[in-house]
Amino acid sequence: MEVFVFAGSGQGIGRTTASLLLACGFFEMGLEPLLIQVLASGEPPALREDEEAPFETARLVLADASSIGSAIKDLAGRHAELGPVIVDLPAQLFPEELLCDPRSRFLLPMMTDKAAIQGVVGDMLDVFGRAEAEGYVRTWILPTRWPSILRREEYVAVLNRALARCGRRSSVTFRIIQPGGIPELYLGFEPILVEGRIVLSPLLMKAVAMIAYSVLRATGSSLIEFPENAFPQ
Repeated sequence: MEVFVFAGSGQGIGRTTASLLLACGFFEMGLEPLLIQVLASGEPPALREDEEAPFETARLVLADASSIGSAIKDLAGRHAELGPVIVDLPAQLFPEELLCDPRSRFLLPMMTDKAAIQGVVGDMLDVFGRAEAEGYVRTWILPTRWPSILRREEYVAVLNRALARCGRRSSVTFRIIQPGGIPELYLGFEPILVEGRIVLSPLLMKAVAMIAYSVLRATGSSLIEFPENAFPQ
């Protein structure tokens, strides 16, 4: 079972919206995704009830951060008939059990502002430092609200400048979901959540499957044929 984990240290960087879009995209592709929302104590869930979404959802309340990785894996294991799994993590949470699990792919949404870019670079360095090569090759940047025409080398140039501000050389390899991640076009016309219920326009219904396919292809998923960056499962 493949697990796609939305993480990042920043607040308001689009983790929940991106996780909902990806779950919708997997559903549009004919898959049976499970979305796990990890909530801080007292935090309301993005979705109120399972029947408000076209896919299965589950919730975990963050009582002990040290065990949340095991709790996520246990919950996913109890829904082995579903897949893939999408996890929406709170800010600043990178469970070691998931970082070192070959089935996990960490996705870091990156908005266009300087603070968001710097935050993503800091997160990449943190993941690289704690999980070394194993965890790092399973971490991708998901551009959010960027122009869809940007090429990979243009993203890399932006990220390398942020890396230099951290006092690091450009030896870090940035893995970026292409083409375009989640462009502004897919986020600006309407909210994806209305009173706890998912609402997708016809434009978004077509777009989410494209986003999902781009994620699967870039991350070497076994769920599609000839993935871009396939690695051993």
